[in-house]
Amino acid sequence: MAEQMADSNPAGFRRISADKLSLARRFLELTAEQKAVIAALPSEEAFIRIDSLVNERQQCIDEFDRLNGLAADLDVGNYEAADEQYREVLDELIGVLREAAELDSANKEALLAQREAMLKLIEQLKQGKQALEAYGRHEDSEAAFVDKNK
Repeated sequence: MAEQMADSNPAGFRRISADKLSLARRFLELTAEQKAVIAALPSEEAFIRIDSLVNERQQCIDEFDRLNGLAADLDVGNYEAADEQYREVLDELIGVLREAAELDSANKEALLAQREAMLKLIEQLKQGKQALEAYGRHEDSEAAFVDKNK
């Protein structure tokens, strides 16, 4: 769609900018959804949805990069600074991307906290397993506790 506007630089540039803004909004929606899904971890469904969201976000980033390349190919001169409509779209784009970055940072912290909680749980499970192995009955011994370190 944006490629068709390349012959009319100002109109093409506006269209590309509007497409980038739409992508940024979608990226923000996906990032907000990620926040809700992170709260549902460690369910299997949440892991599957997180994976899907990561893929969708990557598609947005790839398309955004493609649009940046198209915009760079247009010879717009000083048009960017002179066009008020472009300025408004750019300001909104920057705001949406900032909001997405803040949410993404909070999501990263939440995921790291989830990871730490899971590591602690795994450590507790390991300790429990070791205790069961040490205090359980063993075929070759009558004792209730066997010190495996000796």
